[in-house]
This record gives sequence, structure tokens and C-alpha cells, in this order.
Amino acid sequence: MNQLIFLPNYISPFKRDSNVTPGEIRAEMIRRILPLNSAFSISEYELERQEPSYSYDTLRYFRERMPDAEISFIIGFDSVLTIEKDLMNAEIGFGRKVLEVFEDNDLSFEHLPSGIDSVSLVVETGKSAPYIYQAMGDLEKEIKPDSLHVTDGMAVVAAVGRKMAFQPGSSGKIFAKLGENGINIRMITQGPEELNIIVGVDSADFEKAIRVLYNSFVK
Repeated sequence: MNQLIFLPNYISPFKRDSNVTPGEIRAEMIRRILPLNSAFSISEYELERQEPSYSYDTLRYFRERMPDAEISFIIGFDSVLTIEKDLMNAEIGFGRKVLEVFEDNDLSFEHLPSGIDSVSLVVETGKSAPYIYQAMGDLEKEIKPDSLHVTDGMAVVAAVGRKMAFQPGSSGKIFAKLGENGINIRMITQGPEELNIIVGVDSADFEKAIRVLYNSFVK
């Protein structure tokens, strides 16, 4: 690695309603560590856009300006707390109890995919580490699940596009491209508005998944 570019974002597209430290303050914190290493620099590209930025926007921006560089993302990864219980969909107040436990333990979640008898809460590993196991104990008491477990080392990748809803086979193409490149999909979710398709992959496959999707659908 020849250069490390710190990239504070304006606001994550998945945390639009969150209270975050103002961008200028975060940028100033980064500027103060730049003298520690000549390879450190800062880009305010996402801050200057003044709107949520997706990874593919940023990747395209740097690819246009550094066509010969090998670009990698360094980000935090996620953990997935999965709750399984038969007929939980028929239990009035089940979802409220789960979210109340998260609130009581100062936990937020980034994504909430669900199945018929299961629900998963995707949380940022670093921030949730001090609280997640206390929350699991509280969930055992409150909802008495059949199964409750945490999967670490997950990375969430979102393919976003307003025209995907009108292009048959978009999800199939995404899954096929990832599979062709040996990337195992561990979680899949898509909203009814079809603006995005979200997949969970092993954190070790995150960078590869971004490259595959970029080269297949953006480049």
C-alpha cells in the first residue's frame, strides 16, 4: 500500500436518521493525524457532495482520477444477531420487545432482514461489542427464542439503482456474478420498492465482491 486516503462521509445512506458528528469536525480530527505518516492523506469528496454517498459512487470517482492504481476499501465489518422462534409472526408485540431490548442496551442496528420464523439484526461489530451479549441475555428473558446466535465477520454489500425495478433478472445477474467468482452469499434481502438488493458476504470476500459488482455493472 503506497497511500492511505481517509474518507469521511457526509452521511451513510443507511443511517440517514442518525445523529452523527458534523463532517468538518471529523475531517479536522483526521487532519491532525496526517503528519504521523507521509502516506496519509484526506479526501473530502463525500463531504463536499452534501448528500449520501454509496460505495460505487466513490469507487467510480477515484477510478476516474487514478486509472492505474489498485484501490482497496478499509471499513468496519458487521455482526449479525439472528433470532429464531416458531410462530413469532403470530406473537403480538414480538418485534417491539426485540427493539426495546436494543434500545435499553444502547444498541442501534444497520439492517433488519427477516424470514417466516426468524429475524436478524445487523450491527456494527466494533460499536456493538460492549453491549451485544448483555442484549442477548435480555432477549432470552423477554422473548424466549428457540435459537439465538451471533455471526461475526459479515460484510453487507448493497447494489443500488432506481431502474432495477424495471429490469427483469437484476437480482439473478448479481447472484450469478458473485457465484461465478467464488463469493458465497450468506444473506439476501430486497425491499418491495426494489431500489436496492442487499447481500451479506464473508468479510474476507468484501473487497472482491465490490470489485466484481463494479466491473460487472458500473465500469
